[in-house]
Amino acid sequence: MMKIADVLEESDPDKKDKLLQIIEDGDATVILSSEYTQSLNELIKLEFVSIENEKLQLTEKGQQAKLIGVKGAMEKNPPLTEELKLSDFTQPSPTKGISNQAFLIILFFFFISLLAIAALMMI
Repeated sequence: MMKIADVLEESDPDKKDKLLQIIEDGDATVILSSEYTQSLNELIKLEFVSIENEKLQLTEKGQQAKLIGVKGAMEKNPPLTEELKLSDFTQPSPTKGISNQAFLIILFFFFISLLAIAALMMI
């Protein structure tokens, strides 16, 4: 598996430096162009850019990277060597059988039915 630092070295750091300035200027059409898509994703992963109130903003690391360049900021604060663990957002698989809540509901209606039958027999 490729590490974030390897990806950073493979892509054009000048493009990332330009993108940091564009984000600060707020030019959405340029930011969303396909030319900058990969660089934007990498800057978000490296925590140079954050999304707050549906807007892209430079983080403190991003401000520093804008001044000294992405490579310089990476050398000064290298990314964590551990891999990012993504949360599992898949739906849980259905279980066989019934849940405790369903069992209690069925049991409740069973007792109501018994009471109703007993009441009918007394009449």
